[in-house]
Amino acid sequence: MSFLWIRNIGVEISLPKILGGEIIGYRLWKIGHKKLLSAAVHVEWEKNMERAACCHPGMANLILGYHAFKTKELLIDHYLPYMMSYDSQIIIGTVWMWGEVVEHRLGYRSEYVAIRSLDEYYNGVKKVNWGLQKYMLMKRLQKYYDVETSPSLLFPPECNSIE
Repeated sequence: MSFLWIRNIGVEISLPKILGGEIIGYRLWKIGHKKLLSAAVHVEWEKNMERAACCHPGMANLILGYHAFKTKELLIDHYLPYMMSYDSQIIIGTVWMWGEVVEHRLGYRSEYVAIRSLDEYYNGVKKVNWGLQKYMLMKRLQKYYDVETSPSLLFPPECNSIE
């Protein structure tokens, strides 16, 4: 096993590091005016956002990284309930993760990330399976972030089997 060394105030901590392969994590975003917002910190996700920036003044060498869950089930069980409210709008999707990647019990933290897919939409406290509002929102976000979403996520099931 290899280790990633982090230096912080003269203390060295070793954390397990993933060395290769494609890493896909599951995360959620809040929906801002026209862009996706990180749920935990106030960061607007830009179109080609890849490298994590320092979020704390005075810690210029500390890269906090991007966080994502290992599975959609872990995200839904351990994070989604804390982010939902009656006026929230949430998107669940996947991200590609690379660079310095640290594995945690429920997920990963990586140096680089790119949005892979936008898969589910929650309005208030319920999942929206289909409808015009979801269709328009998902199409706008797909276009801005240049990602694809399966037609089955945009239309009701009976519309997906048109002969």
